[in-house]
Amino acid sequence: MNGSEHMNLLRAAAFLLFALSEAPAAQALRPAYGHLPSNRLSHACPVMAAAGATDKYAWTPLVNAADLKPKSVASAVAYNQEIAIIVDKSGSIYAVGNKAPPAGQPLTFSTPTDNLTIKDPVCGSEFDLQTGKVVPGTWLSSPLPGAILKLFLRDPEDLPTYPVRIKSGKVEAYVNQNAFKQYDDQYWKGILDAQGKADGGYY
Repeated sequence: MNGSEHMNLLRAAAFLLFALSEAPAAQALRPAYGHLPSNRLSHACPVMAAAGATDKYAWTPLVNAADLKPKSVASAVAYNQEIAIIVDKSGSIYAVGNKAPPAGQPLTFSTPTDNLTIKDPVCGSEFDLQTGKVVPGTWLSSPLPGAILKLFLRDPEDLPTYPVRIKSGKVEAYVNQNAFKQYDDQYWKGILDAQGKADGGYY
């Protein structure tokens, strides 16, 4: 094994250890709010989160439309949510969560395919740009670390998606302003539940 192969193996092992340590916690503390299931506004349906905060959606400017090119990926942050703005080969624009599950690999390191999907360059999972769903048969499909992660994480995790539009030269996404608060509330509720403190019973 030469030096380059050894380094690649070490990197893959480090990534695997990180993913295995992070993914179960993320699954256990998954926020109660739901993401919009497609890029069609008619699917937007506010719901009450378990932590008590209601969904609050708003059109939010992300990037300049003129800066986007076909088959490219840009990113922006809106209300503490990292969003990937993806342009397919025909120039159509999509917005999805920028962190590919289970380890949060940024999709800005990838390129959209000709089949309206985008692929996690590390784990091999491929996601439908319209629905955010994992393309059947692609979940954790890379030899390393995907195949090893799949031994522990068999159930596919989809990407959140956001309706998009262009207004005044800006690409806007329809974003839940309370999503981060809902996740944060649920996270701390999970921590307190684990300690028996959520209802004061610990004391």
